[in-house]
Amino acid sequence: MARLSVTTAWNETVAFVKAEARLLFPLAFMLIALPAAVLRAIVPTPQPGELPPAGLWIAWVVVTMILALIGNLAISYLAIRAGASVREALVQAVRRGAVLLAAALLVGCAAVALILLVTMILGIAFAGASLGSGGTPGPAQLRSMTLAFILLVLPVVIYFAARLAMMTPVAAAERAGPFSIISRSWRLTAGHALKLVGLLLIIGAVSLVLQIAVESIFGIAFRVTAGPAEPGSISAIAILLALAALNTVVAVYAGSLLAKVYAQLSTSGT
Repeated sequence: MARLSVTTAWNETVAFVKAEARLLFPLAFMLIALPAAVLRAIVPTPQPGELPPAGLWIAWVVVTMILALIGNLAISYLAIRAGASVREALVQAVRRGAVLLAAALLVGCAAVALILLVTMILGIAFAGASLGSGGTPGPAQLRSMTLAFILLVLPVVIYFAARLAMMTPVAAAERAGPFSIISRSWRLTAGHALKLVGLLLIIGAVSLVLQIAVESIFGIAFRVTAGPAEPGSISAIAILLALAALNTVVAVYAGSLLAKVYAQLSTSGT
């Protein structure tokens, strides 16, 4: 089993991003952050308690996901293959994009099956409790069911996310099929689940805090100078661009860090 030092991976990430910033940040902005910002801008505002009405924006969801997948693959390839050009990284990302997408769909189907199973079990359990009390589930029971669902599913999701965190680097660096990408990530992360769970939680927490800070600070500043952040207004667009800039930085550092972790784990030849 290969040794994993998150500190070493982080130091290598900082050095890599510093050296290749002029390539990485435009790549991440154009393929990951900007499409996501456009999506947020075009999604209709739903009525309270309802989903956004269907429209052409749904097609942009698919485009955004594909572009983000290609962008993350390209960042991983650049972080793993020293001296590679952006053109080489994009060519590799396009070639391997469909394979990684297939692997992600397999994982997604398994996740949906797990969620449905847990929901069914909890529904039966709480339905029995409500029938025993002679009525339908009340607000308190629904809150209890939601809490039980979170407590049961969330730890499993986080664990599997850690074990499958190497899927993108594997797809970028190796010639593996969808099932092989999943199994390879599982083997590479064996024995390192706790470290990787901690790493993913830190990345998620830092990203969330920074996003809240950007929305608060820039939101107030733009509202004061340019008016309310109504859809399509200068304030709304400026806030979206500020968030896109933040997401660019997060995508570059998170993608590069996971690629550097992969580089460590793959040295054992497992």
